[in-house]
Amino acid sequence: MNLTGWSKSLDVTADGEGIVSHAGLALLRQLADKTGLTGGLSRALASPRLLIHDRGRVTADLACAIADGSEAISDFRVLTDQKELFGLVASVPTTWRTLDEIGAGGPRALARITRAVNGSRRQAWAAIEARHGGLPGVRIADKVLHGVTCIRLDATVTPAHSDKELAEPNFKGYGHHPLLGYCDNTGEPLAAMMRRGSAGSNTTADHLQVLGDAIAALPPKFRRRLMVTADGAGASHAVDQRGEVRERRADGACADRSCGHGRCWVEEAHVTELTGLLREGPGGDQLDGWPEPMRIFARRERPHPGAQLSLFETQDGWRYTLWVSNVPAQLRGWRAQLGYIDAAHRVHARVEDCIRTGKDCGIGRFPSHDFAMNSAWLAPAPSAVTISRRRNFGGSAAIASPSTCR
Repeated sequence: MNLTGWSKSLDVTADGEGIVSHAGLALLRQLADKTGLTGGLSRALASPRLLIHDRGRVTADLACAIADGSEAISDFRVLTDQKELFGLVASVPTTWRTLDEIGAGGPRALARITRAVNGSRRQAWAAIEARHGGLPGVRIADKVLHGVTCIRLDATVTPAHSDKELAEPNFKGYGHHPLLGYCDNTGEPLAAMMRRGSAGSNTTADHLQVLGDAIAALPPKFRRRLMVTADGAGASHAVDQRGEVRERRADGACADRSCGHGRCWVEEAHVTELTGLLREGPGGDQLDGWPEPMRIFARRERPHPGAQLSLFETQDGWRYTLWVSNVPAQLRGWRAQLGYIDAAHRVHARVEDCIRTGKDCGIGRFPSHDFAMNSAWLAPAPSAVTISRRRNFGGSAAIASPSTCR
């Protein structure tokens, strides 16, 4: 069966008659074909049964439909109703059956889909390297860290507005609580774990599983230098002798931005390392049992208007944050400066943009009552984000969200 032959006779003209709805879907579908996603899914979901619609083609089309804005399986009609453009496309019931078969296949079926998606990623990233010379670096404040692949982990709550299997109350309402891993360099999802609504935000086993899956999703050459960030940390309050002050220009400052006038600068934040005091302070090693390379940092900043301070923070009016890192103490250059170590931690917030994009591409709601079928839906949903990102890669719309591109 020729899965990708639909586009061979496709022409784009300005003198035709009639209207083609969602014409941009053709670009997404072609991209899925060219990067090997469709073929890989076809092999992963091959069946000994005689089927009219290849299950890999159906799954790839579902990913494209989700990228186009589909929020339910019935929205798949946007492809089905345009046979003149897309050729023979599966019906909505066939799409339901495909997801049901994937769900019935359990972890093995999902693992085969993951391998197909990872194979497509290797092909796509090789093309990115050939055209652009490499992946984008990791942006840290006014610097760019090249040659490093950054993985960011975060959990999100997907609300359920009806009764769904394993949808449970949690701190943000009622629904499921998937955990995801994203590549900060490209903004595409690498791994996802479907979890019940009451799953913890920082469950160690789940984080290790998703991290392992995210690393395995990377082409081998991009696993050599990794930066991994995640939410959640604990530390004790203390003061160390090493610190750094971050300042901004005051209103009405003089024109010389390199001046040393006190009135021209406003202290915004202070960053300090606590590792030495906690390891070698008067109370002995308070980090006994923790990894030796772990370093603890503290940051204090002026709270934004309306921020709620803890009782401790109300004493001096500053807002405090603590985090840990394994950046080597022997590191030299700008990356070793406390200000940039702090900035590298704070840009973890970019994962929230990835989560927002993901919720606009299938992760925002799950279509079925059945947990297994919702897990099957979560398999092509990250590919929807990936296809959308790759379509815009390197162009003027590279930072545009899928909803903007629609």
